[in-house]
Amino acid sequence: MTRFPRVFSPIRIGTLQVKNRLAFAPVSTELGNADGTVSPSMLEYYERRARGGVGLLIVEAAFPDPRGRRLPHHLFIHNDSFIPGLSDLAKCIKGAGAAAILQMAHGGRSSVSAITGYTPVAPSSIPTEVTHVSAQGELPRQLTIDEIHALVQDFAAAAARARDAGFDGVEIHGGHGYLISNFLSPEANLRSDMYGGDIANRARFYREIIEAMRARLGKDYPIIARINCRDYTKGGLEFADSMVAAQLLEKAGADAIHLTGGVHASQPPVMIAPMSLPAGMLVPYAAQLKPHLRVPVITVNRIHNLTFAEEILEKGSADMVAMGRALVADPDLPAKAEKGQVEDIVPCISCNECTTAIWQEHRIGCTVNPAAGQELKMKKKEGARTAKRVTVIGGGVAGMSCAITAARLCHKVTLCEQTSSLGGSLRLAMLPPDRGTLPGLLAYFQRQVEKSNIDVRLSAQLTSAEARALAPDVFVVATGAVPFAPPIPGVNGNNVVQGAEALQHPEKVGKRCVIYGGGMVAVELADLLASKHGVQTMMVVRSDILKKSPATDKEYYQVRLKELGVQVLRNTRVVEIKPRSVVIEPDSGWRQEILDVDTFALATGWEPNNGLASQLSQAGFRTITVGDAVKARKLRDAIREGTLAAFDI
Repeated sequence: MTRFPRVFSPIRIGTLQVKNRLAFAPVSTELGNADGTVSPSMLEYYERRARGGVGLLIVEAAFPDPRGRRLPHHLFIHNDSFIPGLSDLAKCIKGAGAAAILQMAHGGRSSVSAITGYTPVAPSSIPTEVTHVSAQGELPRQLTIDEIHALVQDFAAAAARARDAGFDGVEIHGGHGYLISNFLSPEANLRSDMYGGDIANRARFYREIIEAMRARLGKDYPIIARINCRDYTKGGLEFADSMVAAQLLEKAGADAIHLTGGVHASQPPVMIAPMSLPAGMLVPYAAQLKPHLRVPVITVNRIHNLTFAEEILEKGSADMVAMGRALVADPDLPAKAEKGQVEDIVPCISCNECTTAIWQEHRIGCTVNPAAGQELKMKKKEGARTAKRVTVIGGGVAGMSCAITAARLCHKVTLCEQTSSLGGSLRLAMLPPDRGTLPGLLAYFQRQVEKSNIDVRLSAQLTSAEARALAPDVFVVATGAVPFAPPIPGVNGNNVVQGAEALQHPEKVGKRCVIYGGGMVAVELADLLASKHGVQTMMVVRSDILKKSPATDKEYYQVRLKELGVQVLRNTRVVEIKPRSVVIEPDSGWRQEILDVDTFALATGWEPNNGLASQLSQAGFRTITVGDAVKARKLRDAIREGTLAAFDI
């Protein structure tokens, strides 16, 4: 009997029978073609998730109006030419065992003219603070009544195309600060006509879309309405109005309510909640809404394990649980859980590098799953190969990823780690506050190493001669990086400590500390010292904090540091470190001296520790260098490089 009887019980959404109560939440991938059609990579990505055992798969938004597109590779559905590709997508999802739902949306004031070629439209001419596509929202044009009516029919026609393409139903995106969400929001909607004012009027556009779909599709075609419980912005939609709107949507013909929350400008950044926010923040709202509806309620947002999902269903807080990032991280999560292989599930850590990859690399990615968004490419790498003797030097995530993958590919692997435990810099990343997902990732790696046929040698501080004596077919060097100390006068003083050392031993930091650097180590150290140890903390940053980190982390820590009283001096450099003071120089000002400084913490980056790799290569051994030993970067880069190195052996 399964450990999760409620998760794996069937449910009906309108006329649609779904095999279990897990939904794959709609997550933008940027895997579509530039012309809005479905690509082979997108087919493989969604087929892979459907094959993993999820009951309901909600495909990312397709756009009934090309003027509402938000990203360059979003899907289109505004005319019949898009039906064949969408039909291929529906077939591959259903053929792999999941029910297929197509979401449709319009970006509203979160659209960007540089992508669409049109000025964004909205219920009122009020810009949004943040779009995450551009730095700031554009001034939108207010829609006319005739344009609103036309958009209602565009959505209805798009739903008919989804049905003709073979989808089992549709979801309408009414949350996250997009067009329908703009109408619902009292901050974004200042209209004085029938589409503005009280919640009944602000929900009219949404109701009319559902009613138009019903008129065209009949009463039996499933329609899911997605709506925010709250916008988490000043003057935005609040739960009392959301509850009324949900009841109106049910009356209009919605077969389920998918209750989400937040917009791009939310504080805290709940829309795609980072690991610093509590898991399942929106579940209480679903629990409050559910008694007021007859149709199923779907809850979502940082529900990343089935123990939590089972608890939600057992308590009656929701009828169905949607997971997005968790199924990006491990598409086989449902199947593994149903087979009793919970310990083999790759844990999502809520790092939000999946969204960062969309902005920076124009396709979805994942820290813990290098195949995410690359399923087609990785599929081609699988296959039989000649077994070789492999020595991996370094037991951080790059080394462990390589060792685990190489063992799975039937190579004989020896893993050497100079310390007494595996984990490397991941152990350092676990130390700051609100990093509770990372111990689970370390435990996962350790379990997989133990379960694989790997010869693990701890406290193995190999010299070049000892490494050469192992004489494998290939060395994989994952020896990480060491802190970088810039050439600042006084940098070797007794009051100077590396940021990594301060994270490990915060008790060594005095009552007043200046941190130099704006990356994750610097920010997390400031948080730790100020929140847990009462240290008066100041940060000196060359430009700004967390320039390479996910937007949700930057948004969270901008507010967090301010609340903790951490002063951040941006666009400033340190020119001298003295025994009790620090001399700084702003880019646009005179030098000044910060007095009464007990500790100066360097968080100015890392440099590769790759001397052993050079020695082995020069000795004639085939050597592959991965992770921070190549260049200090993110956890995602280390895991990806370690994994790919195993395929290249």
